[in-house]
Amino acid sequence: MENKINELIKIDGLGRIDATHLIKAGINSPEDLKKGNVNDVFNKLRSLKENNSISYLSTKNSIQKWINEANTNNYLYSLAKKRYKNLMDRTLKKTESFTKEDFEAKLPIKVFKDFFGKDLNIRKCIYCNITETDIATLIDNGKIKTSRITTRGKLLEIDRTIEPKGHYQLGNIGLCCYWCNNAKTDEFNYDEFKEIGKSFEKVWNERLK
Repeated sequence: MENKINELIKIDGLGRIDATHLIKAGINSPEDLKKGNVNDVFNKLRSLKENNSISYLSTKNSIQKWINEANTNNYLYSLAKKRYKNLMDRTLKKTESFTKEDFEAKLPIKVFKDFFGKDLNIRKCIYCNITETDIATLIDNGKIKTSRITTRGKLLEIDRTIEPKGHYQLGNIGLCCYWCNNAKTDEFNYDEFKEIGKSFEKVWNERLK
């Protein structure tokens, strides 16, 4: 059930308890919700509530909002949205004079979503070419050494490629693994680290054999 909950809560405004209720009503994914009719879903939930199978009954208004949101397909970009918010929060924390509006002007959410891609896209480090799928394989096989893997490393990060202290904006961002991002810092420029990344790639390829 946990996987189904995690898929459903990708829909904005839909919490874990609501997701659990929907699953009990036979709505197991955003795709199911897209096909749903507000009255049918409400009636299923009402029946569950009358049988004390769920703790409360969601309103038709809430259900319609979830259906509408599911049909925007924004849930396909949930990772991009989380990463965008993380970048914005870090930027605003470090630069007090920089506002939310400033960040959005430099890097609109739509531009970032197109850059980062859908949740299921295969993302690859621009320096060493390792993918998130490769990283998962290495973790499963016990071939990742860092103790920080619980907090960093499973997902690719965002590197400011050309101007390390510049803004996050198209032309100055690239998908980068934790290891390359950690090593590059602001010491090496993009071209220099592309060369260094080739050595990293050889190590990953050996470990993936």
